[in-house]
Amino acid sequence: MLRRTSNGTIVALLPDGRTLLPAPPVTPGEHPTAALADTSGHVTPDAITTRNGGRLNLGESLFVLLQDHPAA
Repeated sequence: MLRRTSNGTIVALLPDGRTLLPAPPVTPGEHPTAALADTSGHVTPDAITTRNGGRLNLGESLFVLLQDHPAA
């Protein structure tokens, strides 16, 4: 679950309530785009869906999460 803190930071919570801490940076390697395509090529566009069965739009989801005002 994602939650916005009082200072506007977004944190991820594990099912048991613990905060998911960021991992250290990963070295992208020589060809990061090709490596990503090779690794995730089997994932179909409908692999992740919303609660009502619709497709998840990552761009729209991030837009909503990063708004400067609290959700209504």
